[in-house]
Amino acid sequence: MTPWVILLLLANPVVVRDETLKPVQLGLILEAEDRLNPETRAWFRSETERILKPLPVSIGWRSLERYDRRESFDRIIVLRLKGDCVWPDSEFSPERPLGFTHVTSGAVLPYVELDCLSIQRTLLSKLEPSVVRRSRMLGIGLGRVTAHEIYHVLSGSTAHAASGVAKRAFSREDLFRSDVGLDASSIELIRKRISAERPLLLETTEP
Repeated sequence: MTPWVILLLLANPVVVRDETLKPVQLGLILEAEDRLNPETRAWFRSETERILKPLPVSIGWRSLERYDRRESFDRIIVLRLKGDCVWPDSEFSPERPLGFTHVTSGAVLPYVELDCLSIQRTLLSKLEPSVVRRSRMLGIGLGRVTAHEIYHVLSGSTAHAASGVAKRAFSREDLFRSDVGLDASSIELIRKRISAERPLLLETTEP
């Protein structure tokens, strides 16, 4: 299991999708998605997709509880929500990381845990009175933490980038930046990994 880390999102996002690779069908299987209200869930998905847009992946969201395991994806990543996904009543600093990806014997596994409570605590200094705005903030925070962990899974690396959503840690203020994304080096690392694995993916998914 990787060490717990707090992520710092400082990035100039690259928004050009690589058209030379056939998109990998990526299934994101969310456990207990009903714990998120519809507004948060919508922002969570859209922010994750926005950050991953430069990658040669086609994302399909599924609920773990309703997922039909006969459905085929090239890659599957299971996302587990931890902690209470409702806003706490008071402000205090997070003592736990916002999310992490499981690692065994140096191999990055496609199992990601997202800590709702830690993300919300990090957001509290910018707390909005509007329930709709809080839902949006939580959804965006979840999306950015998820994108960071997906970087680890798709790159197969436990290393962090010098900048962007794949950087090791982020501050409270960075959760509200509009220019957050994967940096060029992170995109290239994932591209190379997908390109190297593509023959194997085609061999195992074609009838």
